Amino acid sequence: MRKFRQAVIVCGGAGTRLTQRGISTPKCLLEVNGKTILERQFVVLEKAGIEKVLLLLGKGSEEIVTSLMKWGKKYSLQINTIIESSPLGTAGALFNASELLEEEFLIMYGDLLLDTDLKTTFAEFESVNPSAAILYRSSDHMFDSDLLKINEKSIVTKFELKNSPRLNPKRNRANVGIYLMTKTLLESSIMQEIECDFDREFLPMALKSGATILALKFRGYVRDVGTFERLESSKIEFEEYQKSERLQATVLLDRDGVINKHNGYVRSKFDFELLPQAIQALKLIFSKGYRIIVITNQPVVARGESTWEDVEDCHAIIDDELAKVGAYVTDYYVCIHHPDKGFSGEREELKFICSCRKPGVGNFTQAMIDHPFVKSEAVFVGDSMVDLTAAKNFGVNFIGIKSEELDGLTSFFEYHDNLLDFALKLPDRSGNS
Repeated sequence: MRKFRQAVIVCGGAGTRLTQRGISTPKCLLEVNGKTILERQFVVLEKAGIEKVLLLLGKGSEEIVTSLMKWGKKYSLQINTIIESSPLGTAGALFNASELLEEEFLIMYGDLLLDTDLKTTFAEFESVNPSAAILYRSSDHMFDSDLLKINEKSIVTKFELKNSPRLNPKRNRANVGIYLMTKTLLESSIMQEIECDFDREFLPMALKSGATILALKFRGYVRDVGTFERLESSKIEFEEYQKSERLQATVLLDRDGVINKHNGYVRSKFDFELLPQAIQALKLIFSKGYRIIVITNQPVVARGESTWEDVEDCHAIIDDELAKVGAYVTDYYVCIHHPDKGFSGEREELKFICSCRKPGVGNFTQAMIDHPFVKSEAVFVGDSMVDLTAAKNFGVNFIGIKSEELDGLTSFFEYHDNLLDFALKLPDRSGNS
């Protein structure tokens, strides 16, 4: 059985954006609430069962080496270092360290402040057995992030690099800076003799060469502290994250009829029309301290009337508009199945009775696993009897959005004319009120 026992931490960056603000300490040694970022990474790795850590260091890393010596046997990890004599790029540093790499290993950057359980991530990788995997999440700086395009099986189909043209809306699926790799993929690369960047050059080339790269959701807290502003905000965020015991009040939302107009089936971005003030409402919910999760049935995929890419295009419109106002949807859970057969062009493999199709609760349950919340502090906002029944089946309070289907039932639940009306009346949980 495959087992991840080794982690590689890349700490060779010069940190120019921080030195410009007068901070000369290596990014991995910056302290957040009394402990360095590197030490917090060690804690996460120990809990995940990692035994060995290899630090890839650049010139001027004496302070990091001194800290490692000072910590001594504080951690159970077997720690080794490689200091490159000249800049090799992040991929070049890996090629340079190949003799010390195990068959499977984790890679992360030294400026990542994080708290997560990686055991589930390792298990997901092993179940698919890809060449590599990359962790992603929604970002609060989407336009300054490398983004992933994936298919319905969570396989990466394209890298949307932050310096590339973005002519159309993109999904907010940002590269976290944590990867799972196989040594076989590294050794097969044609780029071993040149200086190159791991995520902007090596991975896109590997994808182009036919490598299977899995996209895995990051669960937990992560923040890169590559800028002064992110460093300062992370100190407050991380403390709040730990105080909240890793739970956050959550608003679960239906999509059609709540965020966008419900004019029959939405088959593509050309049918997709945001409701008036929907983005304003989502921004308000977000600013009040709530996590936003969308749960939607899209049987048009199983019926052969739409593709997964069509659904993604619609969600990209939401993500793009929210990014413009400094907000984001944490996650989307989409059921693309349909139980009934007989449609022209239908996809046979998606025609079955599933647990994720509302009023089933499969997607609700998965959302709660991926992004833990307390049911009593969550609500589901919808506009149909299916939504009402799903909320009841899952055990969360239902909030109705005005529709003909719900008009006669308003005595049974809280009812609002639209999403903004709901957002305005939502209690503020941000601590900024």
